[in-house]
Amino acid sequence: GARTARCGTGGNPDRRSRVSDPLARLMGWHLARHLLYWLPVFQLYLSGRAGLADALVLEGIYYAAVFALEVPTGWISDRLGRRVALVAAPLCWGAGALGFALSDGFAGFALAQVGFAAGMATGSGSDTAWLYDHLVATGRRDEHEAWETRAAARRLIGMALGAAGGAALGMVDLRAPYLAFAAACAVAAGLAASLPEPPRAAIAPSPWASARLWASHMAASPLLRWGLAAEVALLVLVHVPYELYQPWLGVALGAEDLTIPVSGLLAAGAAATGAWATRQVAGLRARASAEAVMAGALAAITVLCALMAAFPAAWLAPLVLLRSAPEAMATPVLRARLHPHLPPALRATWWSVQSLAGRAAFAVVLWSGAAIAGGTHAEAVPRLLWAASALGVVLTVGVMAAAENRTQYPR
Repeated sequence: GARTARCGTGGNPDRRSRVSDPLARLMGWHLARHLLYWLPVFQLYLSGRAGLADALVLEGIYYAAVFALEVPTGWISDRLGRRVALVAAPLCWGAGALGFALSDGFAGFALAQVGFAAGMATGSGSDTAWLYDHLVATGRRDEHEAWETRAAARRLIGMALGAAGGAALGMVDLRAPYLAFAAACAVAAGLAASLPEPPRAAIAPSPWASARLWASHMAASPLLRWGLAAEVALLVLVHVPYELYQPWLGVALGAEDLTIPVSGLLAAGAAATGAWATRQVAGLRARASAEAVMAGALAAITVLCALMAAFPAAWLAPLVLLRSAPEAMATPVLRARLHPHLPPALRATWWSVQSLAGRAAFAVVLWSGAAIAGGTHAEAVPRLLWAASALGVVLTVGVMAAAENRTQYPR
């Protein structure tokens, strides 16, 4: 009773959350942290100064840096606490944003990408681990999928607001969105500092012992192996339209001065559409398994890439609004599916490993894409999207086959 009153409000998270509730502050953290003002301009900003091929290399540096940092930062969260990681993550993002705003060359941009990577790696896994640990400690574990869905909605609402504001700022100065994002990250760090540290059933052992524990659970659980494969496939595919929609839009519009405002509108609309999609998760889960939801998400992204490749035209631009919806629906479902089966001492580390594998795979995809990105945008962008579509078919079929062949667990 008293503990629940202090740590949470209970009941329906859509109706009873208050500012004093740590869960409400976590939702605020998600919102502030995802005010990605730079989203409508980042590819234009990088490719305008370094060219499309070097911009893809810089994006590959980001994913490679995330690969190097994911597991150590996840282990720190499991060892030292969730709050430390949730404070550090937006601080690293903010430092990277300042680096982009103050640099004007490949080396400076590469360092800024490392700052962004440190922010992503430090927060990855710790947010969902804090949420699950807090709900278990307050006797509210049955609300987990609802709160994961709400967190996904807050992330997308933040992205929508950031994209709209970033487009306006970018029309004045392409550096301004990065400065605004740095300010939002300072707010997120303050919110994280106010969160209580939830009790945990176990503390992470030494790095080598943690690695052995992770390997033993992975070897014993077909469900966790499927979850890893599904997460990697989703992360790789969902980032293709994210990385390419700005140059694709430039080709489709044929007017450079329209690219920034339309990009901002599309980014905001895509995030808002994704936020709406999260509200459909409960109804969808009543009719379909987590495995079916994941397969549907992968197939939808594959079809979108193929349509963008086949029709680089302005009339297709509204369809790009759907690019966030598959991930928005699949991510909370996957997290809720796997959390009960994860070792408590490795909860954040587990999700960090999932993210590490996905970002390492996407770094390879980006560097491979850079090798075939020669020529004009009109030539390179459809070529890259067709390659992504072929990859999407392979990944979707592979994840569906793995779900069919693994040992079944209760939904």
